[in-house]
Amino acid sequence: MNAPSTLDIETEKLNAALVRAEETIRGLRLGVSASVPIAPGAAAELRWGKRGGEWGLLVVASLEEVGATPVLSASREKRILAAKAIPTLVAEMRRVEAAQEAEAHDAGTALNDWLDRVEAEARDTGTVLNNWLDRGVR
Repeated sequence: MNAPSTLDIETEKLNAALVRAEETIRGLRLGVSASVPIAPGAAAELRWGKRGGEWGLLVVASLEEVGATPVLSASREKRILAAKAIPTLVAEMRRVEAAQEAEAHDAGTALNDWLDRVEAEARDTGTVLNNWLDRGVR
């Protein structure tokens, strides 16, 4: 039986680091998906997203989710590129999280303001109707 090659050993170390990266990113609990180019000029992207209900690192050959491959199932070359792109991906995830937090705040505030106006109008309309009815127009 042949001993594992240095490439095999290094690939296993890379795979273990990618597993650790997924666990660490999952532990950040950012709750957003994001994508970055896997390498400058590359057609593929590295994405943090859900596949089959599980959050994880995905290599995406196109903008279609159908083309998403779990990073550990991607080719060695793609895994190497993905490992290099992870810090950029996490920075993008933090940017997306902050933007979505602001958008959620603004949307909630705007909706509550609108609801307050609608409820006030309904109260005013009800008061006018009740006053009209109280004047004996029943």
